Amino acid sequence: MRSSGRPLGTITAPVLGLKTGANEVFVGRLLESLGETVAVELGGQRVVLESSLVRPALRGRDIRAFRTYANRIILWTHDETGEPLRVLPCKARRYFLRQSAILRSRKDYRTGPPWSVFRVAGAISKHRVVWSDISRRPRAVALDETDAKSGIPLNSCYLAPVGDAKTALVVAATMNSTWAHALVTAYADEARGGYRRVNSRVASQIPIPVTGPKQDKLAELSRLMHNQTNVENYDVDEVVADALDLSAKTRTTLRELSANQR
Repeated sequence: MRSSGRPLGTITAPVLGLKTGANEVFVGRLLESLGETVAVELGGQRVVLESSLVRPALRGRDIRAFRTYANRIILWTHDETGEPLRVLPCKARRYFLRQSAILRSRKDYRTGPPWSVFRVAGAISKHRVVWSDISRRPRAVALDETDAKSGIPLNSCYLAPVGDAKTALVVAATMNSTWAHALVTAYADEARGGYRRVNSRVASQIPIPVTGPKQDKLAELSRLMHNQTNVENYDVDEVVADALDLSAKTRTTLRELSANQR
């Protein structure tokens, strides 16, 4: 299988999601939309802030195959290039100034605005495939195809920023296949309870089908899987296997390996 496609690590470098260093300050729940402002729960308190700073927050537990189930928000305090905003809207500025002691004491904080966050590359990349860092099997989603396309993956996620939407669809479908599960079973470090660490080292080895008609077919099926619920995963397995030119013997062997790890 590893020799059947192009390793993901040669297409892009998978990275961990964003780190705040103080989730109680940045990550919470949306309580109410008030037009240009929103009421959110942060650190157990109700806070009214400008809605322009609020984005969906994605945790590892929120990621499923071809789906996201985000129920948290994050305060996004950087611009489209990843640089921290020098000036915040007035309500947000007052809020963060009240949190200044916590923000300046974070391990990763050095200089700059105290509302800076860390590892922002994944937040500003346009085409992103996201998966949980620890799971029983890799489950990935192309954010372009979801309602959380502006979401920010947190550091319980890994993500692969790729160059275009089609590649994202192909990567997500391949990672959701039985064949990727078998590879993860062979190479990933074990966590507890049958879970595995699907980190950058492991994900980088997953082979991605090369450009051609079979890849095009896989991208279309992946788009369908992201937007419908009545397509069996078996169809994805077969289309991924065809795109990778996996032999019948290889498919049988990988299915057995995957089945033994359920």
